[in-house]
Amino acid sequence: MRVLKYGGTSVGTETQIQKVVNHIKFGDSKIVVFSAFSGVTNLLSEFISQSKTGNWIIAEQLIELIQERHLKMINNLISGENFKSIAQKKLNVSIRYLQKFLEKKISESAEKEILVQGEILSSMVIFLYTLEQGIDAVYIEATRFMKLNRAGEPDFGRIRSRLIKEIDRHNGCKLFITNGFVCLDHRNRICHWAGEAAIIQLP
Repeated sequence: MRVLKYGGTSVGTETQIQKVVNHIKFGDSKIVVFSAFSGVTNLLSEFISQSKTGNWIIAEQLIELIQERHLKMINNLISGENFKSIAQKKLNVSIRYLQKFLEKKISESAEKEILVQGEILSSMVIFLYTLEQGIDAVYIEATRFMKLNRAGEPDFGRIRSRLIKEIDRHNGCKLFITNGFVCLDHRNRICHWAGEAAIIQLP
């Protein structure tokens, strides 16, 4: 099984996403990993900085930019009201999560959970787009299999066994979509891991 990784610039526009989906729908079984939409991680990082220094007006404006960026992608990519509604509800969950930090201090663990929102949203939007195109695909949250050890490095044995288990649950499906940079640390806390890609040999 092949693993393909698409960075933010590869999914920076609706046209680029359409090209990527047209490419990945063909061929052998594969896991496709998506980064956040281009520029979103930078917005989230800036949001953290502004919130920490108490610049609430700028922080709120950054949330609005993040929301607008994803709404544009949703509206331009997805035409069906059902899929569009699902995508918008997922976006609203992330936006409400960010808004909590207009009123409370951001902890170190919260920083990591804030940063992964971009990958969570991009992968979900692209997954819904593939479904609307009639493509047989499965979305697997990276937290269901990506795991770091105490040293902060990929726990390859556990990653492999968990990922195989997830894939086996969907026997016959050839396309699996997941999030880049998202994992759990050794204490099962959500983590935004930006190390070298973990290469897992799968059957």
